[in-house]
Amino acid sequence: METLTTDELRFLVEMRRRPCLSIFLPTHRAGREIEADRIRLKDLVRDAETQLATINIGKRHIRELLAPVKSLTEGREFWRYQRDGLAVFAAPGYFRYLRVPLPLQNFLFISDRFDITPLLPLWTLEDGFYLLAISRKSARLFEGTRFAVHETNNAAIPKSFNDALETLVDVSRREQHTAKAGLPSDLLLYLRAIDRGLRGLLNHHKVPLVLAGVEETQRFYREVNTYEKLLPEGVAGNPDHWNAAELHAKAWGIVQEYYNQARKKAVRLYEENEGTPKTSTKLEEIVPAAFHGRVFNLYVAMGAAQCGTFDPESNAVTVHDGSHPGDENLVNLAVIHTILNSGSVYTLPASEMPEGSQIAALFRY
Repeated sequence: METLTTDELRFLVEMRRRPCLSIFLPTHRAGREIEADRIRLKDLVRDAETQLATINIGKRHIRELLAPVKSLTEGREFWRYQRDGLAVFAAPGYFRYLRVPLPLQNFLFISDRFDITPLLPLWTLEDGFYLLAISRKSARLFEGTRFAVHETNNAAIPKSFNDALETLVDVSRREQHTAKAGLPSDLLLYLRAIDRGLRGLLNHHKVPLVLAGVEETQRFYREVNTYEKLLPEGVAGNPDHWNAAELHAKAWGIVQEYYNQARKKAVRLYEENEGTPKTSTKLEEIVPAAFHGRVFNLYVAMGAAQCGTFDPESNAVTVHDGSHPGDENLVNLAVIHTILNSGSVYTLPASEMPEGSQIAALFRY
């Protein structure tokens, strides 16, 4: 799984090179659509070649820029391991792709900077989670949203109880441990191996993790767990008896309640400070505050957008009624810099927005 850390996001936002190429497209995890995804990227690369030629980029530079992107379209193995969307970023001396659990739309953007707007729901959608299903027979990690869960394939997690023992127990003691199979010491060995594997996978994630397993397994796993977002409520029972759709149905209610409570708590915190210098609904105040790391919580109405400009040197924000040359979406700008400065972003229905606004902020100071 590819992840985008805050430092990498900052790098993409701040990079200024000519040209910067941003490509987004929907992808499929299985089925005949996989080949169509590969062809879709080839078409976008062809469009990029045409557009680059019109802005006086030399043929050699175009070839060098697009070479790593084209390489993705040439092998079919790459397309067997997709998620719901693919983002590709290329610039002179730089190339990066991300397979994301987000259905993206076909989009090509060429400028002197990257466009990361289509990826913002990764931080603002508030429906992502992981589901860890553990039994002696198997250990499975699922990536989920409100719509479904999909099993991930990762060698870092032992496939089963026996797999963990064979890997971790010294050969000279394996017979002794096998004879003790079923005792808590062996179970803990297995669960620690799972936690160790997850530590590397989920290190940069802040999404909740739901545990599915029988009561004893859940109790012991919570003793060894090191992932801070493991939810206190789990799915009780033997997960070997349930398919992905059934696991999703049992887990989503737990995740949904977690996000609902987090949003309510964040809104209450705003309301407790409403009318003080620690809150604002004015873009002219919120955008500079987000840029300088003052925003603790940002609240954005679904679909909110506002064209305008921001000058970081003077902190001047100009809001326009329509789109003017050089404008950017000031709401997205506030979202991006809140994320970069470790603030939290909450996307809310208009009816739940503080003070009935399109955007609101709770400041750190």
